[in-house]
This record gives sequence, structure tokens and C-alpha cells, in this order.
Amino acid sequence: MKSHNPFLIAIRQFLKYFTPLLPLQNKVIFDNFGGRGLGDNPKYIALALHKLSPKTQLFWIIDKRMVDKIDMPSYIKPLFVNSAFFYYHLGTARAWVSNFRDPYFQARKKRSGQFYLQTWHGSGPGKKIEKDAESSLDPNYIKLAKKDSEITDLALAGSHLLERIFKESFWYNGNIICCEQPRNDILSNKHIQVNIKKQLGIGDCNLCLYAPTFRKDGNLDVYNVDYSLLKSSLESRFKGKWVIAIRLHPNLADETSALKLPSSIIDLTLYPDIQELLAATDILITDFSSCMHDFSTTTKRPVFLFAPDYDDYLKGEREMYLNPKSFPFPLATSNKSLAKQISAFDNKKYQKDLDVFIENSGIFLGTRGAQKVAKVLCEQLQKNK
Repeated sequence: MKSHNPFLIAIRQFLKYFTPLLPLQNKVIFDNFGGRGLGDNPKYIALALHKLSPKTQLFWIIDKRMVDKIDMPSYIKPLFVNSAFFYYHLGTARAWVSNFRDPYFQARKKRSGQFYLQTWHGSGPGKKIEKDAESSLDPNYIKLAKKDSEITDLALAGSHLLERIFKESFWYNGNIICCEQPRNDILSNKHIQVNIKKQLGIGDCNLCLYAPTFRKDGNLDVYNVDYSLLKSSLESRFKGKWVIAIRLHPNLADETSALKLPSSIIDLTLYPDIQELLAATDILITDFSSCMHDFSTTTKRPVFLFAPDYDDYLKGEREMYLNPKSFPFPLATSNKSLAKQISAFDNKKYQKDLDVFIENSGIFLGTRGAQKVAKVLCEQLQKNK
């Protein structure tokens, strides 16, 4: 939120317009969905970059509302949105890194010698995006997207599909680095799984994470999971103790109170890094979110799709690159059918279908994506000195 203090306003204006006269410095500005916290591809690139180049200064754009929810490494400095030095650091950093169409980077003119890495936030064959979904996008977003692509120097593609989208449908003509998603490096890490479960206070219980995407109309009825039936179904089919958590899409961060969740359900919507949650998750339930691809292809753990508005979503909300019915994940359109899919889950068939899907989907697999991208970024920083 911008301050109305005349002195601070004057400082911001001074820094915004006079920092282009200053030399660029060996520092990188990272952003995750407009200051929502330390997470996604930018986080893991930042961690890897620090190992490669400890003297490079790292700054992270943060919304002040997220401060108490972020465990920031000491070598990453918070950069508060619209603070006095916000424009100063954006104007003097050699590189910017973002995972979405970033209005903050577009708010100031990119200088000669500055480098913008666009990591995006999807990889698998999920919802159609950008030019492929132009008819369903807000005109203001399209304008923002085109401007973002115009200033982008390098785009990260985590799959052959995204590489194709960058070339044909992203309003982008620049370079592309094709490799595994940096954020997925931790997903198969058992040590992290144990630590996150301890942090969440669930010990050695099994974790089922419900992580749906958002709807343009803000409809919350599609998230009405019968949690009692879900828990009993999980315990019956997979045995052991189960804890259920929900993480709504960042666009719905302020809506969880309207869902009136049972007290036994853990609300992790404001947890900044969904990859840590996925690493701790034993079973994922989603609808049309691309997190299904990150989770399944890396961990090989079960995914169930719960989409009561399946037909309406595909017809009126957003088309998909592939029909979700072709995915290896059991699909349910009601709570009763979700319970039946869980009860009938065949792991051998799932693993076989998943292997075929991985082979056909073009998703890049591996655990060194962060190091590969950080190396490219480090080389670019040296080049621009």
C-alpha cells in the first residue's frame, strides 16, 4: 500500500527518475506473484545463485502483509513494494527474475545492460494460456502480457509444450532455456517431507492436500468438499492416520473464511511455497491446476481430480491443451464419485499410465533445474559488468 506521506512520495519520485543515472550493481531482484512470498521458481533459482555467486546481492519483492509468514534466508534482503528504495533497487539491479506478468518491472523502463528472466509458473498440459486463450483474457491483461514479453530477455520452459507456447503464443521472440522446473528439485526429497510435516504439526500422519485453481467468476461452491467422507475414504483405502489441508489459488487468498472450513482442516492458502507443501503431500487432490503435473511426474504419488463444474469450466472458463480425461488421474465430479475413485484406486495401473503420460507430455524431469538456470543467470551477470 502506498504511503501518502509527502516526504516519502518525494523520495520515491526522486529515486524513480534519477536512478537511471547511477551505475548498475551486482544484484538481482526476484518476484513471486507480486510479493506473495518466497516461493516457486524464483526462490530455488535464488538459493542456487547464492551458492554459485555468494557476493551477488539478492532482493525479494514482498507485500508487507506477508512479512510474518516468510522465513527469509539472511542473504536475501526484503524489498517492500513501493517503499522508499523500491525504485532505487529496481533501477540499479543488473537482473530481474519473475514468475508472472510483472507490473512492477514494467512500471519502470528497463535500462541497457539489465536482464529480465521470465520463469513463468506452469509447465505441463494444463489450461490454455496467453494467445491460445486470448478470447477469455481481460484486454488489460493482454496489454500487460505483451509489454512483459517485450522486455523479457530469457524465458524458462519446463516442457516441450511451454517451449512451443513461448514461440507461438506468448507474444515473445526471445531466447528460451529448456530444462526441468527449478521448483521441482525438492519434491522427491524425503528429508524435506519430514521437516515440513513437523513444521505443520502433523508428525508422521499422512497428508492429503486439496489445491484447486480459481474461477473467473469467483464461484466458491465448486470447493465444497465433503471432508468427512474424504477422510474416511482415505483411511479405508490407504490406511493410517490422515490429515487434510487446503491451499486455494493465490487469487483467492482472502476467500478461505467464506468456505467455513471444519476445524480439523488445515488452511495453508497463505503458505508462501506450495512446492514445500507438495513435497510433504502423500496424496494431492486438485481440479485444473498445473500443480498436478509437478507433483505426479516427480513424486509418482497419487493425484485425484475433483471438479464438480467440469463441463462448465471447459466450456466457459478456460479450454485445456489436453482433455483432462486423458490424464492418468482419476476424475470425480461429485463427493460421492471422489470417494468411489479413492476406494477403487489401482496403484499399479496408475504408475503404468503415469509413465506413459510422462513420456508423451514432454515435461523435462530431473533435479538440477535450479543449478542450470542459476548458472545461466550468473554468466549473464558477469557479461553485463
